[in-house]
Amino acid sequence: MSKVFELTTEDIQELQSQQHTEVMQEIGFEESEEEVISTSEIKEILGMWERASQFVEKKHPQKVATGSASDLFASHLTLA
Repeated sequence: MSKVFELTTEDIQELQSQQHTEVMQEIGFEESEEEVISTSEIKEILGMWERASQFVEKKHPQKVATGSASDLFASHLTLA
């Protein structure tokens, strides 16, 4: 007669976490602490992006393509 094991949601989450850790170690990734970026650094980077995208939109010969690429990139920034 086979036994039936019941797992709680927490048990399943723990197993998934263990599997994820094992897989990441197997493929060479180590879990590291997330780097904290200050608000001023983010504003500085966004300012650089704004200047670079404006330059490309003005100077690049394929304005439609660069505009679309810039819009796509900017939309992904707001999702993060």
